[in-house]
Amino acid sequence: MSIYLTRSNDTFIPLQDRTRFANEKKADIFVSIHANSIEGKVKQKETKGYKVYFLSQAKNEEDKLAAMRENAVIQLEDQSKHYNNLQNILIDMAGNEYLRESQELSIVINEKFESSLKNMEKLNLGIGQANFWVLNGAYMPAVLIETGFISNPNEGKLLGKESFQKTMAAALCEAIMQFKEKLEAQ
Repeated sequence: MSIYLTRSNDTFIPLQDRTRFANEKKADIFVSIHANSIEGKVKQKETKGYKVYFLSQAKNEEDKLAAMRENAVIQLEDQSKHYNNLQNILIDMAGNEYLRESQELSIVINEKFESSLKNMEKLNLGIGQANFWVLNGAYMPAVLIETGFISNPNEGKLLGKESFQKTMAAALCEAIMQFKEKLEAQ
């Protein structure tokens, strides 16, 4: 299995360029890894946990707001590069083609995280679905993972620990291998 990183440092890459990169590499899956954040001092201390998303219409206000926060970075991008109407239709079709597989991938990842992170007191916020711009146009199963709330002081520290990062990375690797085996068996 080959793994391609869109970046190896904290350099901004436009959302659609990340998906385009995965498509150009003819990736089998696309995983976008993020740290969540929330405003408000009271909420910052209370809000914690990880969540795995796939691309679809949001079914609740919480997931809709999460997508809005993530999609807000579009304002930093060159507006001339945005898709035209035909490209948006093609993106919709691609998303629909991989919707079921993306949902299955999110389930496998969430289950693996739950079993691997239970000793680290990580709260499982479950699986969500929303219109994340970074997942639009992926010609493969695609998920977005919010690893935790960097705005929560305790969880922010945990996200920075190498032991946590290695545990989460190993769980993600196991989940991807399990998903790949499941796909190949079909």
